[in-house]
This record gives sequence, C-alpha cells and structure tokens, in this order.
Amino acid sequence: MRVERWFAFVDLAGFTSFGDEHGDDESVRVLTAFRAIVRSVATDYGVRIAKWLGDGCMLVSVAPDQRVAAVCTLERLVDDAELPLQIHGGMAGGAV
Repeated sequence: MRVERWFAFVDLAGFTSFGDEHGDDESVRVLTAFRAIVRSVATDYGVRIAKWLGDGCMLVSVAPDQRVAAVCTLERLVDDAELPLQIHGGMAGGAV
C-alpha cells in the first residue's frame, strides 16, 4: 500500500565553520535556539520531526501545503530570532 508523504530537510548553513570560529558554547546556544524554533513550528503545523541530523532535521507531513508553510515559517522565525546563520532546505514528496 502506498501513501502520500511530504519531506523537508532543513539545516543551519555554515554551522561547522561557525563552530570552529565561535566555539562550543556559542554553537550550542545557536543550535538550542534553532531546535526550539523547529519544535514550535512542528507543533503549530502538525509536521513531525522524523529525526535530528546534527545541525539539521528531517520533517514529514501528510500534505504538501503543511510542509511548505512550516518551512516558510521556520525561515521567518530563524530570521526574527537573529540567529547568526541562515537555514537551507530541500523538499520532496509523493507516494511512498
């Protein structure tokens, strides 16, 4: 049986270099803030955090509009939080 699922992969662009330059404490602060934002967005949009991938995550939704709205909101909230890194992401979906 196949079902429709929609995926997004999002991470902090340049996180490894940032950590080398700014150290562990600042890296943990940024990563903690990012993860809090992701958790909030996932809850608000009904998107599941399938797994954490270091400085990124894989999100899964049952509808493509849910996923797109969540990623757009995530990008806005990361900008609003004035984190020193931007997010990069990719999306895919269909029958699985």
